[in-house]
Amino acid sequence: MKKYLFGLIVLLSSSVASYAVGPDSTKQELTKEVIYNDAKEALSQLGAALKVGAEHVYEVLVRQQVVESITYLVVGLVSVIFLIICYKQANKVQFDNYNNITKGGINMTYAVCFGVVGVITGLFALFNIQTIVTGFVNPEYGAIKTILDTIKH
Repeated sequence: MKKYLFGLIVLLSSSVASYAVGPDSTKQELTKEVIYNDAKEALSQLGAALKVGAEHVYEVLVRQQVVESITYLVVGLVSVIFLIICYKQANKVQFDNYNNITKGGINMTYAVCFGVVGVITGLFALFNIQTIVTGFVNPEYGAIKTILDTIKH
């Protein structure tokens, strides 16, 4: 199995390397037909290496786009929940006239912890908003993009 995958990777990298444009080489335009043929060939070879049909590989990639969208969406919702917890814990803290915490110091610790985690996970979900939308609106596009990225690398 490993030798088939290694052979596929070598084939894909050599076909993409032939399209590479260096500073001294002439520019080669990638036509839709060439990209389509390479993608079709890569899918067929990947299916053969995995001993499944190319259609099955494509269907799995489409489903994976939906799974990734759901995952990133859940991460975004978790960040919202953490930020709500942060807000509620911060409101429980009481200060005196000199801005010293008089009651609820542990709540402030919780607020900071939940706030930091909420911001980090929120940024992670925000940076993947395109994957979230693509997976729900047009997962076929995401699958094709994954195939073309595999061909490029």
